[in-house]
Amino acid sequence: MLVALPGSYCLQKNTNMVIAKDNRLYEIDKNHKTLWEVKPIFAHHQLNASEIDDSLLTMDSEYHKGDDGLLDRYDRLVVLNGSGRVIKSFSFRKYFKKMKIDPERWDNTWTLDGFQNDSFEKSHFNSFRELYKTVDGKKILTGYLANNNHQHKTYLLDEKLMKVVRELDFGKRKAHDVRQYSETELVFFLNENKGEAEPRQSKIETYDLVTDEIKILYQSDKVKHVYSFCGSVQPLPRQRLFINYNKCSVKMKETIDGSYLEMVDLTSKKSTVMRVPDWLIGNRIVVVDRIPTIL
Repeated sequence: MLVALPGSYCLQKNTNMVIAKDNRLYEIDKNHKTLWEVKPIFAHHQLNASEIDDSLLTMDSEYHKGDDGLLDRYDRLVVLNGSGRVIKSFSFRKYFKKMKIDPERWDNTWTLDGFQNDSFEKSHFNSFRELYKTVDGKKILTGYLANNNHQHKTYLLDEKLMKVVRELDFGKRKAHDVRQYSETELVFFLNENKGEAEPRQSKIETYDLVTDEIKILYQSDKVKHVYSFCGSVQPLPRQRLFINYNKCSVKMKETIDGSYLEMVDLTSKKSTVMRVPDWLIGNRIVVVDRIPTIL
């Protein structure tokens, strides 16, 4: 049985579902009873379960009028506990103000909160994840990371989510889904590196936190297009990657290349690619209970 629920982002919690819709974030049980609700919160891009405890991570749009009276959008990082209470947050509006940074304005054409085309962007964060170390097989929180695609920078923050401890410069790279890969590496979906000669290609890269070196982890010989806006990578056990090459659009028939899923075995160098059907792409809820074994 398939059930469609109204929302923009979702996260499955056992038999429950956490849903971001319009200006609220809420959890429902299997009978669709609301267990908790937080609003206003304009969640966007990611709604992630903690890899360490029962907390949830998301990004919230903050809207404020500029000196000229026009509305500007900034990003706020938000951590909620399992009961939906906000336990940590970090405002990049306050951070930029403190650092005396006045970011360039960009048109806001993409948000699903009613402010698209009626506001500007001062930041565009698309990734929010935990940083950790592993002790005796258990992950211990050491901080957080957040990627701002407008600046081509990833920010590392402390475990209390109170201060920025480091900024990583990605040069001319546009990245999505930045996350920890090993104790000293980050991994991300590279949409496009405008420092490369054409024809360019989306790929998976790593960032070495010790040397600041960026390397190609995987470049597909089957999917050779540039995915300028979306895309994600999920590291899996046994040296595997699950990659989503996403065009961010439900109008797949109007694109040449469409969207694809790729399962990669880094050890054997084998991969399997599947064209994503039109009905699976879009900005509504899609739940995948089980990824089949295709390698």
